[in-house]
Amino acid sequence: MSEYDAPGSPTDADLTAALREFSASVTAFTAAVAELDRVVERADGLLTRADRLLAPLAATQQVGDQIKVAGQLASQVASAAVKRGVAAAKTVTGP
Repeated sequence: MSEYDAPGSPTDADLTAALREFSASVTAFTAAVAELDRVVERADGLLTRADRLLAPLAATQQVGDQIKVAGQLASQVASAAVKRGVAAAKTVTGP
């Protein structure tokens, strides 16, 4: 033991073992990150595919919304026409 070593201080073997454990942990972490990257890439691919498959449905929904608005406008126009017709009939026939 050297004069600088405190009693109970780690030996070179202890430090080497700790360094090996740390290195193994870093390697495992790197592998986990790589696996996560693969999972993210697959998920991204699935989302892209879902977007392509759902695009026609979104367009259909937009057309449906436009038809609904057009129906509401047609209903309002028809209602206004009926009211005008009733008002015109009242003026022709009298109250």
